Amino acid sequence: MYEFRIVGEISNSGWYGDMFTPDMLLEHLSLANGKDLFIDINSIGGCVTSGMAMFAELRRYAKQNEATITTRTSGFVASIATAIFLAGDKRIVNEYLQPFVHEPLYYWNEDLHADDFQKSANDLAEIRDILADFYSKNTSLSKDEALELMKNDTWITAKKCLSIGFATEIEELNTVDAKIVASLLNKYNPKNDKMSKETKEKASRWDALAKLFGGNSAVAVVELKTATQDVITFPDIDELSDIEEGVRGLVNGETADGEFSVELEGEVKTLIFTDGTLTSILDVEEELEGNDELEARIEMLADAMISMKKENDALRAKVDSNEKLVASLKGVSSSFDKKIAKLQNVSKDKKKSGEFKNSYLENYKK
Repeated sequence: MYEFRIVGEISNSGWYGDMFTPDMLLEHLSLANGKDLFIDINSIGGCVTSGMAMFAELRRYAKQNEATITTRTSGFVASIATAIFLAGDKRIVNEYLQPFVHEPLYYWNEDLHADDFQKSANDLAEIRDILADFYSKNTSLSKDEALELMKNDTWITAKKCLSIGFATEIEELNTVDAKIVASLLNKYNPKNDKMSKETKEKASRWDALAKLFGGNSAVAVVELKTATQDVITFPDIDELSDIEEGVRGLVNGETADGEFSVELEGEVKTLIFTDGTLTSILDVEEELEGNDELEARIEMLADAMISMKKENDALRAKVDSNEKLVASLKGVSSSFDKKIAKLQNVSKDKKKSGEFKNSYLENYKK
C-alpha cells in the first residue's frame, strides 16, 4: 500500500508551501505504481476544477490498476476537498473532524461591472448544480438534499456522514484524560501564530463572500479546539479576549453543555457550559497541582510526545528532501532531453550536408 497526505489549499499550480495540485497528485500516483492507496486529507478546499480533476485521476487509477483507495479525514476536509475525499472506496471520518460543504464562491480582485456580476452569478449557479449532482451520485443524498446542505454551509457530523453514505467508517480514537492532554499541549506544542493568521484570513474571505451572495458565514471567526479535538465556536463575539462568563457557545455545531479543556491565552482552562451558556472558566493547572499520580503520567506522556515529535520531524525532513530531489532530477532530465534533441538536430544537419556533397561530386563527374 502507498500512503501520502493531501495538505493545504487545493490549487491548479505551485509545488511547495500550503497547497496541493493535480501535478503533485500525479507524482504520487506514479510513485504508487499500481498499489492500493491510503490518503490522509487536511484541506480547506480551493479550486473546484482542480479538485474535480483529482477525483477523476484517483478513480481512473483505481480502475486501471484494480486498486483500492482509502481516504481519511486528518484535519479540515472542506469545500472541494470533500470531492477528493469521496474518491475513496473506503472513506474514514472520526468523531471530532467534520467535513464541510457550502455553495461555490467567487473571489475577485478587480473592478467589475453589473454584467460581470451577473455572469459570475450565472457561472456560480451552474457550478452549484454540478456539485449537487456530484454529491447525489457519490452519496445516498438526493440532489435537492445536497443543495440544501450546501445552502446552509453545513458541517457534517460523523454519524450523518455514515447515514448519508458520505463515509463508510467512523474512526474510534483512544481518549486520554482531557486535562492531561490539554496540559501537555500547552507545555510542548505552542501555537503556530502564522498558520492561525493565514487560516483567519481565508476564513474572513469566505465569510465576506458568503454574506455577499446571501449565505451564512462559512467559517466561525472565534473558535477553540478542545483537548479531545472538539471545536467550540462563539457566534456572538469577534475576539478570543471576549470569551467570558455569559457568552453563548456551540460544540461541533450543537448547543454546548458540560466541561471542556482548552488552551486559552497561553494557559490551560476548563470551560463549563450550561445549556449553551458559558458559566465558569477554571484554571486546569491549579487543579493538577499536588496530584503526584497525574504529574507522573504527564511526565511519561510528555517524554513520549517529544520522542514522537522528533521522529515526525525527521520523517518530514526526509520527505521534503526526497521531493526536492525529484524536482532536481526533473530539471536534470529536462536539460538532458534538450541536449539530446540538439545533438540529434546537429546529426541531421551533418547528414544532409554529406548527402549534398556526394550529389554535387557525382554531378561534377558527369
